[in-house]
Amino acid sequence: MMNDFVRAKLEELRADYSAVKGDPFSHFYCPILFADEDKPLCKAHIINQAFSDSAQAATVQRADVDNFYGSRFESDFIDVQRYRKRSTAEIVTDKNLSKRFSSKIFLEDKPVDFFFTADRIPAQFTSINLGEEELSVPFGLKMHPTEVIAAQGKRWEIEVSRDVRIPMLVSVIKAAHLTLFETLGYRYALSLAGYFVGREILGKFFLQNQDRRKADVVKNAVPYFREFANMVRPVISCPFESKGTVIDKTFLMCMGNSGSAWAFIVLVKTAHLIHGVLLPVFEQVEQSVTYLEFLRNENSAMQVATCWFKGDRWEISQNTIPLLWPKTAPCIRRTDCDHCLGHRRKRLS
Repeated sequence: MMNDFVRAKLEELRADYSAVKGDPFSHFYCPILFADEDKPLCKAHIINQAFSDSAQAATVQRADVDNFYGSRFESDFIDVQRYRKRSTAEIVTDKNLSKRFSSKIFLEDKPVDFFFTADRIPAQFTSINLGEEELSVPFGLKMHPTEVIAAQGKRWEIEVSRDVRIPMLVSVIKAAHLTLFETLGYRYALSLAGYFVGREILGKFFLQNQDRRKADVVKNAVPYFREFANMVRPVISCPFESKGTVIDKTFLMCMGNSGSAWAFIVLVKTAHLIHGVLLPVFEQVEQSVTYLEFLRNENSAMQVATCWFKGDRWEISQNTIPLLWPKTAPCIRRTDCDHCLGHRRKRLS
């Protein structure tokens, strides 16, 4: 049953669709599947509401599509930002987090098996506590206590590892697409650019993988989204302070040599991070060629102008500034990266 938000937003979108197409949709015209079908709808937060200090703007989406991307990708991306400040010891000794972050313990670079149990630690194994607080679930090493005592003074290390570059990429592309849908409505969603991002990238992947297990979905996402990897980069510096495009309606517009725009950079804020998402402007053949070539070539330089969408019109700065969009991966399993906890290994004293 529809709640008040979904009912009111749906009528707003119906009127907008009618203004663009001439007739209203029957149920809901999905900007990802490009289909008007009688399917359950939901209130969809454009930036997942689990991210702290991020926009709480929402729109209407098909529940099956929203749940698919939320459970398969956004949940993993949220995990790393949520637990990035937890110590390695806290993660490895938490039964749930230890599994999710592929925790390991090493003695002189050789892995040591460990376990959690609802009962007492058996006498042939060793109970340990790496955290500052008492563990709610007993945690132990599969080593006899005499072996652990003999290993004192040797090099013990703990490691956690979680790579969420693909979940990050997919999540922020979806958020940027819905940002433009929320800002521009069906004028964007039904354009060639909206079709490319919505139907050809997000919609096609959903249709191919909607009934698969999460492990298979994530595996399939790696080769599928590889060609779109250059659509997203973390924002290191910005010519203005941004709360995210969905809030302040501020973009960067990529300008070609002829003076026409060929892409938008939509800013997506997730907790303490801001991501730039390069979305196309496909109004002329020249624009589509420029955009697709930029994704595939090694060129990282562009000229951008700040632009704002105010009410129903654009305001574009007369001046452009140079911007670098690095094509090499911004993180290759770095220990300080917000998109992965890559082999974060800590030596135990």
